Amino acid sequence: MSSFLIFLIFYVSFILPLHESMLTYSQRMRILAEIDEKIGQEADLVSDSLNKALSLNQKLQILYGQCPAAQTPPQIAALRLEGEVIEFEQNILLLEAKQRLHQLKKDFLTEIHLPFRPLQGPCELPGLLKCFQKNIFEIRRNKKNENGGAKGLIRQCQEIRWQFQDQRVKEL
Repeated sequence: MSSFLIFLIFYVSFILPLHESMLTYSQRMRILAEIDEKIGQEADLVSDSLNKALSLNQKLQILYGQCPAAQTPPQIAALRLEGEVIEFEQNILLLEAKQRLHQLKKDFLTEIHLPFRPLQGPCELPGLLKCFQKNIFEIRRNKKNENGGAKGLIRQCQEIRWQFQDQRVKEL
């Protein structure tokens, strides 16, 4: 047998399948990177909505401080109206985050534990949003054998920061 024929048999038997498997692996990694990029973008949007809602707690606390000074019914009514506007804004932002995650259910596994208002505030103002879970939301890949996704973690119910579940995946 000629050396060229031996080389050709070796190339077809070992090198070509190795090259094809490397190409397949590379394509798979590119697809997973695109999925992780989409998850990251969605996690940014959900976190942004939730953080805006939580930041409105500070405005409610300012209103709580104004309660003792409100003496007349018009002053009290003005405080309550302002509180209701803040509560409405918070509810819209929470609903926005919930709807975004609901829309993602067709492509991803999602879970959300929204902050909620357990008590009413002073002067019949709306209560503050409270967080009772560390993981506020999760967006995971939709296949059981694939790890990956993002989770939104709460910091003292003031700010939500998300991170990829797989610590090897970093945001660009």
